[in-house]
Amino acid sequence: MMKTIFKIVVLSISIVMFSCEKDTVEADPQDNKPNVSEDCFDVIDLSTDCNNPQTISFINANEGWLVGEGLDNASTRTLSYTNDGGLTWTLKNTDLGVHHAGSVSASFIKFYNSTDGYMISEYEAGPGGSRLKYTTDQGQTWTVISGSDIGTWDVVAVNNTNAVFIGHHIYGHNDGVLYQVSNSLHEIVQTIDLPSTLDLFTKVDMHLAEDGTINVPVSRVNVGSGLYIAHSSNYGTSWTYSEIDLDATYKMDFPTDNTGYVIGGIGNDGALCKTTDGGTTWTTKSTPNTFLHTNFFDAQNGLAIQQGQIYKTTDGAETWTEVSCFLYSQ
Repeated sequence: MMKTIFKIVVLSISIVMFSCEKDTVEADPQDNKPNVSEDCFDVIDLSTDCNNPQTISFINANEGWLVGEGLDNASTRTLSYTNDGGLTWTLKNTDLGVHHAGSVSASFIKFYNSTDGYMISEYEAGPGGSRLKYTTDQGQTWTVISGSDIGTWDVVAVNNTNAVFIGHHIYGHNDGVLYQVSNSLHEIVQTIDLPSTLDLFTKVDMHLAEDGTINVPVSRVNVGSGLYIAHSSNYGTSWTYSEIDLDATYKMDFPTDNTGYVIGGIGNDGALCKTTDGGTTWTTKSTPNTFLHTNFFDAQNGLAIQQGQIYKTTDGAETWTEVSCFLYSQ
């Protein structure tokens, strides 16, 4: 039976990994450390590769990438790769030019297999915007996608055949624009002028299903102050909108193409919206805290974190349990 490992970033110099195959270890009464049960965490030291991990993304149980601050220069960003579930990491890039480098979001860099991925690059002051880049060597080198005009790019999503980028103020376009990029060619194969950014201003992240269905949280200033999920079943050619009962959104997470979550809050309370039909309809569920980061490794099981507290669900976000046991490294 394959061991299930779940990864989630803690904004410090360590990464914690969830494992469901741990032996029970009694706590040391002198240091008041909690007991370690079969649901616990390993603490992996990343101090040889980076300072302050920024974001993490896995494409399967073993392979993932981590963006962090440079060891000698806090303004630079490093990119590390793991193929053993996060136990060990290999430094791939020490000067990754990511967009919004001050606080890197997972929505700006996406891999779709062991070697290939996309990135919204750093802001270039001269031409006035950021370009789109791709890699075929796990992130060691990056190439600008031909024709990716300078502008303000907001989100990227990828499936096994294509990537989709959404941005605004792109040169030659009056307002929002979508580029569809072929994974095999690394070229733009479709350009779509989107509804006005007053009607489709993207928030947080975006999901692209294998059949070309797109889901992205948006605000619609022309309609009101609420938040919506913009849904397209044809790579962005046409859109429908579903209003969601959230005041703010922090992350979108689709463990499958049918089941997805948008994490946010209502007032001072945590909440999330869930779909089980690929984004056509959404229901609101409460959470015990205002989660800023979640990761579901299937439709039912996932973890969430907020200010050092870690929670898990095993029933598709119906209920959450705080996880308080850690396996402490010395």
